[in-house]
Amino acid sequence: MATLKRITAAERGGKPGFGPWHVLEALRKISKYELGRIALSRELGLTEASTKTLLRRLVDEGLVIKDDKGSRTSEKGLQLLSSIGDVLSPTRCSVKGVERLEDCLTLTIDSEPPRDLTKIYEIRDYVVSEGCRLAVVGYLDPPQLGFPGLPSELESALRESVANVCGLSEGRRGTIIIVPSSCGPALVGAATDLLAQECGLSL
Repeated sequence: MATLKRITAAERGGKPGFGPWHVLEALRKISKYELGRIALSRELGLTEASTKTLLRRLVDEGLVIKDDKGSRTSEKGLQLLSSIGDVLSPTRCSVKGVERLEDCLTLTIDSEPPRDLTKIYEIRDYVVSEGCRLAVVGYLDPPQLGFPGLPSELESALRESVANVCGLSEGRRGTIIIVPSSCGPALVGAATDLLAQECGLSL
C-alpha cells in the first residue's frame, strides 16, 4: 500500500490525474505487452501528461523498465501486482431493480466488519471523495451480510445480488463496497486509502 500511496501522492501541491486503479492497470497492461506513452494513455483514459508522470513515477519506484520499444513491467512490478493486485480487483455484479446498480462493481476489504452507521458513512465518504456519487457500504461477517441504514427490501436485493461474489461462502470477514461500474477507479482509490489506514500508513 505504501508504494501505491507514494506513486499517487500530490507533488508540488497538485494531485496527479491518476490514482491507484491507474497504477495497477498500467502495470497489468504493460506486463502483457510493451506499450508506448501514447498507447498507454489511450488504454488508461488519461492525458499524455498524466501518463508521462505516471510512467516516470513507476520507473522511479523500479516497477517499470523503459527502453526504445516502450515500457514493460519489472520483476518488482510483477511482485507488487501479485501481492496486492487481487486485493484491489473489483468483481462485476448486478443488483436487479436498482437502476444505477444494474451494472456494478463490488470489492471486499478484509477488515473489521463495520456495523455502525458512523463507520459505514465514513467509508462511503472515502469513495465519494474519490469521485463516485453512489456507494453502498456493508459488512461481511459469515453467515451475515448486511447493509445498515438501508430499507429492508433494498438490503435483501443487495444481499441476493452480491452474496456469491463477495466471499461470503469462503468465510471472509470485512467491508463490502458496491458502486456503479463506471466508478472502478474511485473504488480502488478508496480501498487503497482504507487499507493504508488499516496498516497504519498516513493518508
